[in-house]
Amino acid sequence: MEVDLTAALLMIGGGLGMSGALVSPELADQAWLLVRTLSLGGLMVVVALGLFARHDWARKFLAGAMLYAVYAQLSRRWMQSDVVQAWLSCVQGKSLRAPIPAGDLPPLSPETALLSLFVCLALLGLTRLLLSARLRAEFAALGASPSAAGSKLRHATLRDWF
Repeated sequence: MEVDLTAALLMIGGGLGMSGALVSPELADQAWLLVRTLSLGGLMVVVALGLFARHDWARKFLAGAMLYAVYAQLSRRWMQSDVVQAWLSCVQGKSLRAPIPAGDLPPLSPETALLSLFVCLALLGLTRLLLSARLRAEFAALGASPSAAGSKLRHATLRDWF
């Protein structure tokens, strides 16, 4: 159930990012950034589909991405990425924000630092869950019989996901 919820959130985030990028007038002028933003959203959708189908590569990829997200959150590297800034702008429906140069990062307020720590702990918890023996066994069992994974994906309802 946790994996399906994570996959649904990835699907929503990727879809919103891609649709926002397609209608963003600012990204239309920057083709290289548009392609990269669409690619990030598309990657999220592909990983979500892999999780729904219980492909082991999707579980491992997401675990690695979550560990990188913890590193990026703690080091504040994500604030400097033009692609992440463009994706966030597209998802939020706001005008494009420019990435912040490395030397110009403002200090964190105590509330922001606490929120950042909470986000990192949540990401680490999700990573631990993705790498747990229970999920490894579930993905291995469904990966051994592709018809079972496809059947689960075809017959899943919204109630199964939430």
